[in-house]
Amino acid sequence: MSHHRADQPAARRARSSGFFDWGLNLPEIAVSRRIIRNLDIEGRVILGDLRGPGCIRRFQVTGRNIGRELILRITFDGHSVPHVEAPLADFFGIMHNLSEMSGSAYRKEHCERASYRLNTPFLISNPHNAFTAYFPMPFADSARFEVINDSGEPVHLFYYIDWHEYNDQVWDEPLRFCARWRREAPVPDYQDDFFMLDADGPGRLIGYVHSIDMLYNRHIMRWSHAGSDNIYIDGMGRYPAYLRGHGAEDTFGASYGGHTYSPQSSLFSDLPYYVQKDEGDQDCLRHTDRQKLVGYRFFAHEAVYFDDAIHLRFGSRAHDVAATVYWYSARPVRPYVQMPPYPERLPGIRPGRRYDIGLPDSGQWWTCGPFPLPFTGPLPTADDFDANQPMEGRIWRHYAAKRGFVDLNHIFRPAPSNANTATLTAAAVARCEFEAPQACKATITLGWDDELVLRLNDGEAQLLGNHPYFCSRDIEVSLREGVNHLAIMLTNTPALSRGAWAFSCCIVTEQGDVLLPSICYVAPDADDGTLLKVDLGAGDSNPQNGFLAFVPPYAQDANAFTLGKAIDIICSPQSERLTTPLGPITVTLAASDNTSIGFREHEPVTAGPHTAFSELIRSEVRANHHEGGKPVELTLTLEGLPSGTYHLETWHHVHSAECAPTDLKVRGHSPTTRHEICRQTVGLNPDVMCRMTHVLEIDGGESLWVAFSAENAPAVLNGFVLAQGLA
Repeated sequence: MSHHRADQPAARRARSSGFFDWGLNLPEIAVSRRIIRNLDIEGRVILGDLRGPGCIRRFQVTGRNIGRELILRITFDGHSVPHVEAPLADFFGIMHNLSEMSGSAYRKEHCERASYRLNTPFLISNPHNAFTAYFPMPFADSARFEVINDSGEPVHLFYYIDWHEYNDQVWDEPLRFCARWRREAPVPDYQDDFFMLDADGPGRLIGYVHSIDMLYNRHIMRWSHAGSDNIYIDGMGRYPAYLRGHGAEDTFGASYGGHTYSPQSSLFSDLPYYVQKDEGDQDCLRHTDRQKLVGYRFFAHEAVYFDDAIHLRFGSRAHDVAATVYWYSARPVRPYVQMPPYPERLPGIRPGRRYDIGLPDSGQWWTCGPFPLPFTGPLPTADDFDANQPMEGRIWRHYAAKRGFVDLNHIFRPAPSNANTATLTAAAVARCEFEAPQACKATITLGWDDELVLRLNDGEAQLLGNHPYFCSRDIEVSLREGVNHLAIMLTNTPALSRGAWAFSCCIVTEQGDVLLPSICYVAPDADDGTLLKVDLGAGDSNPQNGFLAFVPPYAQDANAFTLGKAIDIICSPQSERLTTPLGPITVTLAASDNTSIGFREHEPVTAGPHTAFSELIRSEVRANHHEGGKPVELTLTLEGLPSGTYHLETWHHVHSAECAPTDLKVRGHSPTTRHEICRQTVGLNPDVMCRMTHVLEIDGGESLWVAFSAENAPAVLNGFVLAQGLA
């Protein structure tokens, strides 16, 4: 009996899309392979080291204690940076560290750590930690699966890896599967949204699993009404796009706030976990009516492609938020977040943003607003622009573009409230400069919705049109050699994009050079006549030996004076990275456990006891009491300082006339060597601005940590000047 060997057996053809079209270009013939194994995980363990070309088709695990005790890393084709990095359970969509535990811990905590059901084409979760992922993961040369257990306790794991091997066939698939997990607790309240993803293209967004653990009563901070997914696509590319969500519950297929929702799991979006975590607790209004939930969204039929880059954020109040994001990219992974060590990954610990990694530079802008509609003011020219001078009563603020996008909703937001995706009906102005190597033609690609006006150098302002939803347009311009100035006015109305108040800008010369927008801030003369310069943009700065900075680093409420109140952010710490003549400096503000940080932007002070300090008092950070009898403490940390002698000058006051005089105690040390560098006590009165000077010796690589502690009244830090080698 003879057998015929077919060249391309139909049963082995892997090219068909099956249930879901992944858009992958895989070879025709697949040979099925499998690894199945159980073992104890201590330290770093390799689960599989596969040789390609091939494609992972299924990855399944089970066991106890496989929550955030374990970190999963998957690396393709020998790259130095893992394509996948996430806590093992979070990779499978099981958030909040809810995987079941073993032994006595299981008997004690199984109710609190019981995983929920997932039933999607991509992720499946069944009782007793049965987790499965069906993402195709192609690789040309190799695929390495490893798990790291840094908890100090061994974990038993049972797993499958099923993959296709493509023998002796042409490989022509550049995309690689990627996934990252990030957690922020708490998210800055109603500011620049929860940051989820930043990736290079070309690629495709697959989806994400998103979790929220409410820290405050829903009547104070409703989880669903701070906005939804905001997807910024190809801001530095030819065809930019911006997708703005509405309410958070709509993203996951729910409606009407999702306050009472029966957990379930459907194909592409849903809320599989939704609990009232403190039902019946009436001790404190702040700590009742809080939900803990998980939602997911997969972009299947409405595929989201990107060519240059993608940036993803999710509107949030000051809650504990985490997400695992999945995507494909043809470029090596560029990390945007570090994995926190154990136990800092666990619920209850508040990492803030200290594990974030800086994003690629796509330019800096000055922004000013909000202005009422219709906007009638002229756009600034090179000759009449001064960042120290307000425009129609509004101060200028700097903004670092996110992959070519300037989102004005991150700068000019209404006061935090439970309004549904609140946004202002207003206008704002943005201004930058950029340098052309020679006089030349260039194309400015702008994306926006609503009405946009552009002014280049000293030319006439151009109305570029009104888009009801986000669209783009190419503008052909002539640049002069050297510095060029660009000003933009953008209006904001609800329209068809629910108040999408963002624009993208990419400037490309006829020679193909991309010119990044930048800003340069020249501070007022210091008392000794030394001009201190802050360069917040790309490029080299003038060789000055000091810098001046205003705090807070984040603008909170543009309408604080219209509303007649300051806005407190229950959030700590806050960080901002500045490019200065001393090099890159990271500025971090934090508060003690019994204290909240309140950020406020001021209009210029024109009357009263603080008139002489108008420039300094334009912004302030307050330290406010939460527990009586304990000192209010605010800390300022500066990282990245080179070695040398420094003079730190700080300005303070008590934040209202109703406050009693108080003593402000200042102490500082280096966190790395723990030696004390300053100690001072000074009296503060409501009508007095206090100026303090400290001489500091910093060794290379050290950080500067200064704590301001007030016993009797909330203290305000208005600004500081740091200079190297200046008396």
